[in-house]
Amino acid sequence: LDARSDKARQTSTANSPWLFSIEEPIKPGVELMSGSESEDPEQGALLGQQARQVLVRPVLVATLIALACFAVTATSQWGLKSRPQAQHALDAKSVDAGGLISEAVLPDEIEVPPPSSSKCRSGAVSQAPPAGAPQPSAGCAKPPSSRPQCQKAFYPAIVNVPESALGVTSTREFAIDVPQAACEADATNPAPLSFWFHGQFGEYLAERNGWAGAAGYVKFAASNGHIVVYGRGPNYYEDIVGLGYVYTDAKSYDMGTGWNVGAGGDNSTCVTEDVQTDGFKDVCVTQYSCYPSCIKLGQCGRCNWSHCRDDVAFTKEIIKQIAGEYCIDMSRIYIGGISNGAMLTHHLYQQLPDTFAAVNPIYGLPLHGYALGRHGETMRNQKSLSETAMLEFHGRQDKLIPYQGGPSPTDAWSWYYAGLDEMMYIMAAVHGCKLEATDVTESVVDVCPGATQD
Repeated sequence: LDARSDKARQTSTANSPWLFSIEEPIKPGVELMSGSESEDPEQGALLGQQARQVLVRPVLVATLIALACFAVTATSQWGLKSRPQAQHALDAKSVDAGGLISEAVLPDEIEVPPPSSSKCRSGAVSQAPPAGAPQPSAGCAKPPSSRPQCQKAFYPAIVNVPESALGVTSTREFAIDVPQAACEADATNPAPLSFWFHGQFGEYLAERNGWAGAAGYVKFAASNGHIVVYGRGPNYYEDIVGLGYVYTDAKSYDMGTGWNVGAGGDNSTCVTEDVQTDGFKDVCVTQYSCYPSCIKLGQCGRCNWSHCRDDVAFTKEIIKQIAGEYCIDMSRIYIGGISNGAMLTHHLYQQLPDTFAAVNPIYGLPLHGYALGRHGETMRNQKSLSETAMLEFHGRQDKLIPYQGGPSPTDAWSWYYAGLDEMMYIMAAVHGCKLEATDVTESVVDVCPGATQD
């Protein structure tokens, strides 16, 4: 795949801080919180009975790391475009007592005054459309009438993924959201393609009306003509399909849907019994499971929690399939996700450095030892990755994946993680940026009604 977002189409400005906007201001007195990766409160309650403890993870107070000289284009190619000042807030009734968002409620509009130029530094980002010529896909040569499901818009789909290591071709599922503008796209104005990856236990068909919908992601993508793919990570029972009989004396049971982030069989990424007795008595031993694909590949380990099928190949095959069916811009492919989906986001840009124009991980960080990729892929591909923008959000109160890195101090979920600052320093180095972060706290307080510096 020659999915390169060439330097001419990246409109970052040297020696400028990031410019960002808060798309969902919160009413005074309303605390926006999230629960597990489930959008359904009943499902969330069910997950609490499984291996993972369902945790309430506040995201109202987020750590927003801004890199000097790394400005992301404020145009329709990414979620930082200047928006109309009438914004929506999440109604208090939509957040239940457990902190789970039961549905995306869009109540009365809140008028947000335009931020002052001195605070938001509006001159730091070009308002012009992306520079350079688009890179139309093969599907642009086909008439719009041949494009599948354009009248249905949001629909489930499948893709066949050759996996030579397993000796099978996996049939994987995803959902696709195609706005009318993307159905009518042509070679002169091909559609952008965006991916959204759910978290552990997530349900891909529910993402559109759950996390992605509540965050404004769906609305933004539709208004800017993005085709959006919602990938599905297999659970234990889906993982075993086509593999035949597998045996292990290790623990092997369903820990829900999830993603392969390249760490299968690595026993250095979590708290084990040996680690706990060596100074970690206050941190629980990690609950683990070896999925059938990991057993067959010889990647069963004490820190496994998900499958070992090839999610990099899965992503590449989806891009290939959609590029042939629709008219997309191969230089404007974006990925993002939450929690385990954000971990996959990090893994994908490391493994496919010539593919993505920008990435957006949300409260998910690489496992300890994988900040640069398992084999230092970020450093090997520094030139290519210098053309990939990153915007990352993480809650400071997150106990499941702590933003400062280190072990997760939660029951049965004690993996080691890279820190958010570490990831930002790495990307700053890749982009040749200053290492000092720009504090944007005052700008957030000014823009968000009811926000405080705490």
